[in-house]
Amino acid sequence: MKRSQREIVCSLLVPVLVIFLLYAFPRINGRMKGKEKPVTMIYDAVLLLMALAMLFRLPLVEILDPRFLYVWIGALLFVLADAILSVESFQKRIDRGMVCIMSTYAIGQFFIVYGLILLG
Repeated sequence: MKRSQREIVCSLLVPVLVIFLLYAFPRINGRMKGKEKPVTMIYDAVLLLMALAMLFRLPLVEILDPRFLYVWIGALLFVLADAILSVESFQKRIDRGMVCIMSTYAIGQFFIVYGLILLG
């Protein structure tokens, strides 16, 4: 991967990490009880790995190729949906929270699958 591509990749990772580390994690960390905490932390780690796994596609496509961007946007929406779900579950009810959660999940899944189909 060229230096400029690495810089672009790092800038693409920032939104994923910001959503999780600055928005969801501080709001849920102190509110989980007993056995919920390690299970939730493992799930969050797997979720972040899923979002980072899109980087393994870079040798197959260019960074601005729609096939990469669709998967990246889908992963970002998936992380956003889980961040909203975490806040909804552990902090407070969000007005129309389930609509936000399910729409970001569905659209995120669509973009991930569509990007992978385009890669063919």
